[in-house]
Amino acid sequence: MGFKEEVEEIERRRKAPPPELTVKDWISLYDLLLSARAQHPNSRYEVLASGLLATLSVEHPTELYRLDGNKLNAVADDHFSWDLLSVPMKGKMSPEELAKRPKTLSQLLCIYDEDISNDESLRTHGFLRDAIAPILDFEFLDSIEDEPDYKEKYFELLAAQKLSTPPPLRGESYAIKREELLIAALAVISQNQKDANKKVVPTVTELLNQIENHASAFWPPSEQLPMSREKASKELGFALHLFEQPNQNIESHRAAKKAKRENEEKERVTKGIQ
Repeated sequence: MGFKEEVEEIERRRKAPPPELTVKDWISLYDLLLSARAQHPNSRYEVLASGLLATLSVEHPTELYRLDGNKLNAVADDHFSWDLLSVPMKGKMSPEELAKRPKTLSQLLCIYDEDISNDESLRTHGFLRDAIAPILDFEFLDSIEDEPDYKEKYFELLAAQKLSTPPPLRGESYAIKREELLIAALAVISQNQKDANKKVVPTVTELLNQIENHASAFWPPSEQLPMSREKASKELGFALHLFEQPNQNIESHRAAKKAKRENEEKERVTKGIQ
């Protein structure tokens, strides 16, 4: 076909009304491979894909379609538009632009993994059933039994992950308990203020007693403090008497506490070795 004929063919296709194609007229590469596997259960998917590619690209070239929602687009049209766009950018396309280029049939059927269920491209590319059926010598499966809807399964898993509360990271457990204790202390102080209690901020011991009296409300499962009374007393004492200390920089105190814990750990290990 010469240049003139090529231009006329492109103009004809451009002006012609698009065919009323639906998903029912189409079969995906994924379903084709599953149908081929049903006929040859002992063959690997990469072998079936190679055979399919050789049959379609050498002996019987067939137009490939891409599924976009419920609409079918000829991949050849995608390639034509990309060729026009990429001519002035030859050799200068970014990785993102290259990734958006339509895949060829060879790229789509380049399979090395036996699990093809997560390959989106195999599910969104395929052929018209009437065009491909006479070429292939095996029957197409109308429905795949025991094959869950992968998108529905994915969204169900995503929803379950959002509902589930992940466990705290290692090292965060004590920080969470300390936060809960201080929140409980603020709640007690706030209630004292609402009750017009003359001693809105009681002593550490009194505050700890009040928190323990409400432990069943703050921590229903255990009905007790999230840590030992001794540790809770130290945490509350540090918070209530912070302004009485020469240094009120909380971050520096955090570093000092970390150094103290490390020293205690070293001493414990040393005693264990002796």
